[in-house]
Amino acid sequence: MKEYWKEVLIATLITIVGAVVTWILQLSEEDKSPTIVVQIPQSQKLIAANTSGELEIPKIYDMTYHDARKKLLDAGWIPDARHYMHGNDLYGNGKIFWDKGYTELNFCSGTGIAACQFEFVDPSGRKLAVITAGEEYEDGSSQAGVFKVKIMSAQQSDRN
Repeated sequence: MKEYWKEVLIATLITIVGAVVTWILQLSEEDKSPTIVVQIPQSQKLIAANTSGELEIPKIYDMTYHDARKKLLDAGWIPDARHYMHGNDLYGNGKIFWDKGYTELNFCSGTGIAACQFEFVDPSGRKLAVITAGEEYEDGSSQAGVFKVKIMSAQQSDRN
């Protein structure tokens, strides 16, 4: 019985290897390289005009974080993403924001004004901190708003 399964395994591996070799040969005959299409927002295209790479900070005070984030992304700011494990150690509104895919979330307070800090970078390496206050409900009936925006040095980041 052992010999039978051994032969089945060998035959299966030979079939797989043959299929892969055939596929590779077909690709080389067609001479088609994989094409990656990247859509660049208009704001990113304008970065070249500013040789330092420093982006303007859009006016986002008193906006919900969701609207402010969209405005920052449209202006070319890049979320300073955290490791996925960071999402396991969040307080207050943190889990709600993390579950929305906001990996730029640095921390949230579990008490007080329910402050959260989100961080973005621009092509020059400047770091932008966006601080929100207020409760964020999953159903959207209450949304945290931006109450402070500041440029900070890399040393100021409380990156986990």
